[in-house]
Amino acid sequence: MYERQFRFRIAQILIYGHLGLFLFGLIMVPLFGKFEVIDTVHVLLMGFPMLGATALAAFDEMLRNRGSKSRGKMVPVEVVRITQFVCLISIGGSFFVYLLPMIEIPGLTVDWLKVIIGALETVLGVYLGRIRDHLFPPLTAAEKANA
Repeated sequence: MYERQFRFRIAQILIYGHLGLFLFGLIMVPLFGKFEVIDTVHVLLMGFPMLGATALAAFDEMLRNRGSKSRGKMVPVEVVRITQFVCLISIGGSFFVYLLPMIEIPGLTVDWLKVIIGALETVLGVYLGRIRDHLFPPLTAAEKANA
């Protein structure tokens, strides 16, 4: 897979995953969850800073359409697989955590949800923070002049 395809695929996973997660958490959890709405919204908002920042960087990359003339270099298959895996598992894990308030689990409190979301966001944040500039690099001086 070429760099341009790779960037677009990861951008799509992050953007659609972020929007889906936000809508799911905003609509389903308050309607069917067992916690107070304010607690649910607080837990929902805790999970978005890093994913939101990276999704916006991905969206910016797609809007710029950088690399439309060039596909870029080939990306190793292992890099493609591990990046997709981490993004999909993190978003899937977040969906699962937001689903937990709808299930009757003894001892599950808002505090535990905060801990779980905090751990998920920390893992995803460290990973995406490390690769963000490589995946979605800032504009070069030449690209800024042409923009």
